[in-house]
Amino acid sequence: MIGFFPEPYEDELLFSVCSRYHQQAGYFSPSSSSRDLFGRKRVRMAPDLPCDIGVLIERLPIGHGYDIHRMIDQHTLLPFYSPFVPHQRVLKTRRDMAEGRHHWLHLRLGVNTMKSKWEFLRYCASCVDADRQRYGETYWHRLHQVPGVEVCPVHTARLRNTAVPLRHSMGREPFVTAEEAIAEIVTVESDDPNPMLPAQLKIANDVAWLLSHPQPSGYMLGHRQRYIGSLFERGLSTYCGKLNTKNLTEQVVTYYSSEFLETLECRPRKWPHRSWVSELVSGSEHTHPPLHHLLLIQFLGLSVEAFLQLPESRLPFGKAPWPCLNRANGHFGKNLISQCRLAYTQRNGRKPRGIFRCSCGFSYSRVGPDVSESNRFVIDRYVTFGNEFKEKVKELLDEGRSIRDIATQLNLAPRTLEKLVQRIRSKSTSVDRRGGKKRTLEETQRLRKLNRRLLLDALAERPEAGRCEIQRDLGAPYNWLYKNDRSWLYSHLPSRKPTTGPPARIDWDQKDLEFVAAVRAEAEKILTFPGRPVRISSTAIARNLRIIEIVAKRPEKTPLTVQALEEVVETIDEYVIRRILWVGSCYSEEGISPAPWQVGARAGLRWDQCKIPKFKTVIEEVVTQLSDQLCLRYA
Repeated sequence: MIGFFPEPYEDELLFSVCSRYHQQAGYFSPSSSSRDLFGRKRVRMAPDLPCDIGVLIERLPIGHGYDIHRMIDQHTLLPFYSPFVPHQRVLKTRRDMAEGRHHWLHLRLGVNTMKSKWEFLRYCASCVDADRQRYGETYWHRLHQVPGVEVCPVHTARLRNTAVPLRHSMGREPFVTAEEAIAEIVTVESDDPNPMLPAQLKIANDVAWLLSHPQPSGYMLGHRQRYIGSLFERGLSTYCGKLNTKNLTEQVVTYYSSEFLETLECRPRKWPHRSWVSELVSGSEHTHPPLHHLLLIQFLGLSVEAFLQLPESRLPFGKAPWPCLNRANGHFGKNLISQCRLAYTQRNGRKPRGIFRCSCGFSYSRVGPDVSESNRFVIDRYVTFGNEFKEKVKELLDEGRSIRDIATQLNLAPRTLEKLVQRIRSKSTSVDRRGGKKRTLEETQRLRKLNRRLLLDALAERPEAGRCEIQRDLGAPYNWLYKNDRSWLYSHLPSRKPTTGPPARIDWDQKDLEFVAAVRAEAEKILTFPGRPVRISSTAIARNLRIIEIVAKRPEKTPLTVQALEEVVETIDEYVIRRILWVGSCYSEEGISPAPWQVGARAGLRWDQCKIPKFKTVIEEVVTQLSDQLCLRYA
């Protein structure tokens, strides 16, 4: 725990706070400050996304009032990236920043995908004067270091570069205060006009809002729906999201000008290549720099605050429940429909078509999206009428009402009502069709009895026949029953015969025997291979014979091969002993009597392995044998 720690200023980088601590504590070397703040001598203190924040929080004085998430949200640049990065990536980034794992942080957030490189820390001359008057010193502002921010939104002044690198580099001082870096710079503003100032100010204001209002992460589908909804309202897209990406990209370039996009290194690629504009709208799974999102949001005439408040999912017909529009019963206009099935129509550029079905059997559809509350009571097409509606029509017809009067009362077109009346009157006689002619109910029952009797006679004559044979022999009677009496047909047909697949193309029993012989031959080959011994392993043998996929994925096909591999395989201990014996044969040919440690080293053993009794005994036997051979040679 350290004795004190500077109070962070508003919108100050954590890197700036640690640099002020290093200066105020009077350390001569940065390693001393790193050891007190982070517990180790060397720390990669990235100004934008620092790590080891959890260790720093634990070492702060008692009563400091900071936790890890507050430090990250208020004094790092992560809130700038969070709304445009998938949720899991943001969680992992927070965990890595807290625990000190600095690898892949910038790549995971899409920082490295930007062409432009902001290489140095920046400052606003007017902010420097204001900080010195208010606090007696200046500091590194978060907002000034965000990629894409070229002006200060408070003073509308251009930002200036210092000599302090933004990213970690060799030779860079770990702790540099803004006072040290800006002390010799003359704060004189240029009088050159800046035609890009309005667009730059909008970007800077959006970034300032993101930093001061940390948003939950959750990019991908929600942002794409917001983009499509905004483009649809401006006539640049269909409701389903179909658009001319080439035209949209050209409009974005025209809106900002090529020179402005070039200064930000964000000019979209030319057709036919995919630009970042089309990838954002199409819902690409790649992580894009937040600056691309801010440019597209500004093109749509929105601020980032208004954009993030748009609904993530579009409801073309509003929220459930919806009214039942059946005028034939007493619940007309009541919100009783809880589900809406969506389809899309080609009319007017693929607009959504909602199908609403009530429990009374009445269902209707209309084309959206709804633009007012009165659209909820509009019917574009009747889908089904239901029994209650049909009974009401019959009742009105029996009263002697005309078609036009009934149509007016039930809100139907006269032509639609005439078709409904025809279906109601012909239902009792029109049960099926053949050649376009209607058939009466009595004729249908006669055909059903006749065709059933023909099928039963065919089954009685040929009880062993299968379904295909019955269908081929009967022909028309079978087809009539299939179309008009299918449940009875299936209940009386014979059960399906089991199908036999094609004959096996490979005789696995023969292959298994061949593999067994090949495995034993390959094991003998590896054992007698000249030079340094190679271990006899099942993987090496199977790979050399090119049967590794068969053995690994289909062992049931070659059980003898699997058993042979288990028999010939060499354990680690056996392989080590064989290496020791091979080293002994090498020394014997060279006529050298080595020490035990030399035998173990040449065999590739560690010093602790040489002390294992089973290996130590073999080494001693080899050394003794070589010593005896050398004595006999010179005796």
